[in-house]
Amino acid sequence: YGLTEKFILSPNQFWMHKNHQVILDALLLLQQEQFNCKIVFTGKEFDHRNPDYVNGLKAFVEKNQLGDLVKFLGFIDRQDQLQLMQLSKAVLQPSKFEGWSTVVEDAKALNKPIIASAIPVHREQLGAKGYFFECDDAASLATLLKKIFESELPEPDYHYEVDCRQFAEDFYQLITKTA
Repeated sequence: YGLTEKFILSPNQFWMHKNHQVILDALLLLQQEQFNCKIVFTGKEFDHRNPDYVNGLKAFVEKNQLGDLVKFLGFIDRQDQLQLMQLSKAVLQPSKFEGWSTVVEDAKALNKPIIASAIPVHREQLGAKGYFFECDDAASLATLLKKIFESELPEPDYHYEVDCRQFAEDFYQLITKTA
């Protein structure tokens, strides 16, 4: 994919509620500070509900001369996506609403820092181990991006396998008590 420098990965379908615009707005703020932070986007670049969405994002990138900071990879193989997660400085999940986010679970399993919108499901999934920003607050996202890029935030320690085992045990206890 030609990624030779450090980057942050945003692996989300290009649907409007995934909130890619806040990332671009944050990059614009960082660019004004002359701080370069590369973002790599993956995901299907079409949504029948909003067919002009991706073109609007790409036009914003071009208009604001963010092309050196943004890379659109489109829909890629899952194994490639997981490898990119592993290589990234962090995983970015800016969504305005979600169910249970598989992006967050994948990043936790890989023990990657996660920058996520402060919606309830992300807080539930990450607890105190995520880095949160309000959905439309590009300035706070820019601050987090800068801190991640400069390695100023501690690495997470999700203990993913331990948490999965504990969930299974708790679930087993729940169903055996009610049976």
